[in-house]
Amino acid sequence: MARETTTYGWPVDTPPPVDALIAQLAGRQHGVLTLRQLQAAGLGWSSITRRLNHGRLHRIHRGVYAVGHRRLSREGQWLAAVLASGDGAVLSHLTAAVLWNTWRRKLTTVDVLAPRARALHGAEVHRVRHLDPCDVTVRTGIPVTTMARTLVDLTECLTRHQLANVIHEAAFRNRFSATHAREAMTRANGRHRLGSSTRRSTRTSPAVPAPGATSRTASSSTTSSSACPNRA
Repeated sequence: MARETTTYGWPVDTPPPVDALIAQLAGRQHGVLTLRQLQAAGLGWSSITRRLNHGRLHRIHRGVYAVGHRRLSREGQWLAAVLASGDGAVLSHLTAAVLWNTWRRKLTTVDVLAPRARALHGAEVHRVRHLDPCDVTVRTGIPVTTMARTLVDLTECLTRHQLANVIHEAAFRNRFSATHAREAMTRANGRHRLGSSTRRSTRTSPAVPAPGATSRTASSSTTSSSACPNRA
């Protein structure tokens, strides 16, 4: 009788080969893994070095590697920067706005919010002492600031007119709530520059969901919790 196998071809009662496990993990993370994940999969430093020399792993940032090739997708580059920025890091600012489909201009760097500032090639790491869990979610497998917190952070780099356009786009996609924006401002040490833009947008935007409403698009790609509903 033939042994039952998994989708990847190994018997269900047998641990997967290391490289198959690595490929499976990388497939869920846009092609990138951390050194910690490689070691957890069973690779020692000598095995990692051998794979680097043979082109099976490619160093993207310190402690972050691409599996198979270094031609990462945009999302792979974003996640690599987040992973390289350490525990608690999330995509933020304009890069987060692009991930939320509310900013269309071309980006020249990856914005990351992290507890510790560090130099990272191709990225700008913005230091934050405390990031409330209610201001963080996951979209397409990438830790990212919520839409509300993204708007708060964008007050640092956009004009009021540009910020109003982002809010309008977020409202059009049912991802904007003035209530959630005010709550995010309060959690961000009372940063209130967003206030006037949110008031203008609630008067002019074609669709602003009421507090507690969640769009199908946002809810299908973000995580949620009872303490922080509608983390979009």
